[in-house]
Amino acid sequence: MSEEKVFVPVDNLRKLHLIYSDTCSTCGICADYCPTYLATKDPELIPGKKHEFALKLINAQKSFLRMIFGPKPVDAKELREKVNHLYTCTLCGRCSEVCSYNVDLHSLWANLRVSIFKAGFAPEPLKALRDTIKNAKDPYGAGLDMRTFWVRRARLRSVPVKDKANVVFFVGCVTALRAQTRMVAASIAQILSFLGEDWTLLGDKEWCCGSPIMMAGDEETAKEFAEHNVEVIEEKHADTVVVGCASCYRMLRWEYPTLLRRRPRFEVLHIVELLDRYLEEGKLKPVKSDVPVAYHDPCELSRLGGVIKEPRRIIKALTNNFVELPENGVDTRCCGGGGLLQAFNNELRVKIAMERIRQAEKVGAKIVTSACPACKLALLDGANSLGSSVEVLDIVELLARQLQLQPK
Repeated sequence: MSEEKVFVPVDNLRKLHLIYSDTCSTCGICADYCPTYLATKDPELIPGKKHEFALKLINAQKSFLRMIFGPKPVDAKELREKVNHLYTCTLCGRCSEVCSYNVDLHSLWANLRVSIFKAGFAPEPLKALRDTIKNAKDPYGAGLDMRTFWVRRARLRSVPVKDKANVVFFVGCVTALRAQTRMVAASIAQILSFLGEDWTLLGDKEWCCGSPIMMAGDEETAKEFAEHNVEVIEEKHADTVVVGCASCYRMLRWEYPTLLRRRPRFEVLHIVELLDRYLEEGKLKPVKSDVPVAYHDPCELSRLGGVIKEPRRIIKALTNNFVELPENGVDTRCCGGGGLLQAFNNELRVKIAMERIRQAEKVGAKIVTSACPACKLALLDGANSLGSSVEVLDIVELLARQLQLQPK
């Protein structure tokens, strides 16, 4: 068949997804909560509008008529045009949260990306990103021998890479390989050692968690990465895996069991969950300041992961002046750092982040913290674009600072 007409496989979509798209395509209630629409006011980016075409793709194979007469191809030119709208999304899940009909739009968006990727119509930057990760095991093409380079650059004397340990620190690509976030990794390493944990890195055996591969739509390759990471973690006989990245958290805790069809033999904790335990047990006694500190909830940690109270308890142990951002917790406003938007439309990502920084300025925050390196990068870019004096830190960087932990 010529490229004028193509088939888009939607076998991964359930009948319920057809109902979701049908419902969503007639509604626009979530428009004022969608970060990409709010930043652009482009009606084509309203979730309901995007679902008009999503419904067309699904109906081409899943409708009653198609079940009788067979699947129907769709126009390739239209598909290429509409794909850009479908991928202009941070996958933040806020549309699902505010949906009056309880439609699981996050699941539908993710599954549509799988269908589009299989058909070969994913945006070229995202296909190239997937290829880079598949070859180098990270999104930056750095390679496995650079996985622990952050240790030297952060001026840490050494970190453990042992055959066995109770805790594995899964660092993640953004944390390990970006200059702006390497101190997040260093801070977690310092805190684990400060508390006397029996912990280890995976070293050059750690691969990307697979989140960006999933976001691009390549579920099969993401499964290969999940299999590898679970195997090397279980070889350490660890009881717990600690992550400092919201995307890594979502993948290891929620997506890996689905991809592998089994539950890995370890508990997955975001570092804020572990630190909250330490605070409750009295093992952490940081010095409090009076600096106004705000917390930005990463979408994948709060709305999609349920971790909301823990980071707030940590910050309240660090400052006497915790200030809450508007649109927080489950209703958090996306910073623009998710959904591979940076690879696809970085200008829009920064524009979304700028609004979050403006909110921090309005509530009088001197420091805005988060608990995800992608959020930190987005907020840093937003602050720099505005020329804002608000300091952007990860929550573990602030804790390490107030514990007076210094690289040795």
